[in-house]
Amino acid sequence: MAKKKHTTKKHKFKHAEPDAGAMVAQPTVGAVTNGGARLAKQAAAADVRDFSYVFGDLRRIAVLGISLIALELVLWYLLNHTGLGDSVYHLIKV
Repeated sequence: MAKKKHTTKKHKFKHAEPDAGAMVAQPTVGAVTNGGARLAKQAAAADVRDFSYVFGDLRRIAVLGISLIALELVLWYLLNHTGLGDSVYHLIKV
């Protein structure tokens, strides 16, 4: 078998870990004047990940689950407690 010629990653995914070089904050002019507080704040902000999209996803999952359970209950009631169930069961004679 032939060996791979390159070892770099082919794809960069949206939520991939940032490179180690991207984690280092670059000093700014303001960082020199206020004793490096701005640099420390930028370094701390670089370590924080943004998970704000998770709450929206969880809300969509909850709405989908509740709607599927409601649909199941409505179909159970219609098929077991009304004449609709008997007519459907007679159409499907197995």
